[in-house]
Amino acid sequence: MLGVLVCPRVQAVDALSLSVGSITAKAWHLQGVSVALSELNKTPQQWVLTIDKLQLPVPQTELSVLDIRCTTFTLQTGDVRCQHGQASLHSPQWQTRTAQFSFVIQQQHSTFSLTDLHFLGGVVRLDGEAQGDNWSLNVKMKAADGKELLALFSYQLFKISAGNVDVDLQVSGNGTGIKTAQLTTDIKQLTGQTDTGHFATENLSLTTQLNAQNRGGIWQWQSYSQLNTGALYAEPLFLKADGQAISLSTQGLLNTATRDIAIETLNFQHLPTGTVNGTARLNYKKELSLEQAQFTLRSHDLQSLASVYLKPFFTETFLDSLDFTGHLNAEFTLSGLSLTALAAHFNQLAITDSAARLTLKQGLGDIYWSANKTIKQPSSFSWQQLQLYGLPIGATQLTFLSNAANIELLTVAHLPFLGGNIHIKQFKLDDNKVTFQGDMNQVSLQQLSQALKWQPLTGTLSGHISQVNYANKKLTLEGELLIKVFGGMVKIAKLAVANLFAVLPTFYSDIEIERLDLEQLTSKYKFGNITGKLSGFVKQLQIENGQPIGFLAWLGSPDNDDTPHRISQKAVNNIAQIGGSGASDLVSRSFLKLFDTFGYDKIGVGCYLHEGVCQLSGVTASDAGYTIVLGGGVPRIDVIGYNTRVDWAVLMNRLARLSTSDNVIVQ
Repeated sequence: MLGVLVCPRVQAVDALSLSVGSITAKAWHLQGVSVALSELNKTPQQWVLTIDKLQLPVPQTELSVLDIRCTTFTLQTGDVRCQHGQASLHSPQWQTRTAQFSFVIQQQHSTFSLTDLHFLGGVVRLDGEAQGDNWSLNVKMKAADGKELLALFSYQLFKISAGNVDVDLQVSGNGTGIKTAQLTTDIKQLTGQTDTGHFATENLSLTTQLNAQNRGGIWQWQSYSQLNTGALYAEPLFLKADGQAISLSTQGLLNTATRDIAIETLNFQHLPTGTVNGTARLNYKKELSLEQAQFTLRSHDLQSLASVYLKPFFTETFLDSLDFTGHLNAEFTLSGLSLTALAAHFNQLAITDSAARLTLKQGLGDIYWSANKTIKQPSSFSWQQLQLYGLPIGATQLTFLSNAANIELLTVAHLPFLGGNIHIKQFKLDDNKVTFQGDMNQVSLQQLSQALKWQPLTGTLSGHISQVNYANKKLTLEGELLIKVFGGMVKIAKLAVANLFAVLPTFYSDIEIERLDLEQLTSKYKFGNITGKLSGFVKQLQIENGQPIGFLAWLGSPDNDDTPHRISQKAVNNIAQIGGSGASDLVSRSFLKLFDTFGYDKIGVGCYLHEGVCQLSGVTASDAGYTIVLGGGVPRIDVIGYNTRVDWAVLMNRLARLSTSDNVIVQ
């Protein structure tokens, strides 16, 4: 070429070639560069540019071979053009890929284009432009196979079985670095999971858009993601589009010097479940950590919100069996991962329990809570109907204060209850220590027995509770409940509940019975008539799942009872079944059938229930068994039981059937 320039008279030359060998610039290395020029006597001339190898900078060192051939190549002053070029790329992962290639190089403006590159099961296009000190790059990938894309990474936490991805990336900058970036990804029908199974997708279609601008090392970004179809599982949450889009949009700042992330606005929508708006500050100096966040939650469908976002965290707990409906607006503040403040407004709240422990209707309230004990903003909550274990509590409003681990009732609460009322005069929970004072007044035993599906009772229930203790998931009431029933008194003391909010709570109590009128008591049942008084006790009573599992009990005639003692034939026969003996209805088959009632001196029966077996005892013990009814007067009758150990379920079945027992002798 130099000879042509300096020796214009030399014989005409038809073709020239130039071999550069290699070019190195920073981390870029070009090897085997050559230019061939032919048909010099024509315009335009035919140039062919060949580059054998191009070593790219880290991390793309695997892209090690690039062979570019420009069959239409023009070189003019300040203008170099390659049209209808072809590039062959080779790497261990890709094997050999061929694409169409072209470029224009000018003093102030240059462009290049790489099209029809078949890669990862899809098609890739790259377009680049440089103008002065500014440059831009656009990468478009259509229908890339998810499995092939994931195979590029040496460490794979996620295994893909199906799905493809569309990518559109636009990046621009200048000599100082990247200034703007725009990324759009469209994931289609993605199915896969992690080795542990804690994260999985099924036929997932997800669209994501990200725009970012770099201003002096501070990136400002806006993003939008939408789950269109399919399902996403991130233990324990399971999200399914179900025709309703799930979307997340954010905008904020990222400081590359301090490694701080400020999310200035966040909007999450999962209709009809609810929406979340908020702000947050994060840092990634060592690992990504949340420093502070504020969120607002709005939901007009508490049932959907609870089933998707709450109940998965409370499986096998009290909340797992609860269903919620109503409206909720809530604001909460986080410091790190700890909740520091909460304000929640409930409207038309309804709660149902599949385990029949709790039912609430028409709940309304404003709940305020703070981790700071010095912040004292009163809360209020009211309901129209409330049932606890089938027991109805009427319309009530509570005013209270809650902060840190404390809850304190601010005003006396009046709870209508079964024709009477419960007055809660004082309630304070401070670090699991409970202070409580309350009264129960004139509660109807008739309504109580109906609510608990017992045999009908008459009388009232009253009492005073002076203190409540709560420790180790056990609630203990100090004081006594007094039941005025059947002309006597029943005292309930040492009442306690363990695992109150578990599936199977356990109740404990001691019961003292004072001089009940047996005539009033037996007249309520088809048991047979008995006159006299009845006293006794039930100690260490333990009830689980509505059934007693242990106690020591005695019911019998009190000392110094001067009331008439008479018992009917029917009552004798039904008492006889408790002993479970062999002789049947001896009264009705002997001369004693001539009498309607009999006199007795004492009546009594005891039971020690342990491991499902009742150890029976009576008024007196004998060689043959134990005396349940000790006769007295004329005619005299004794009822003796012989079976001292009876299965509790069998005994309850006998009493329910009111059948005559076998191994009882009436004499």
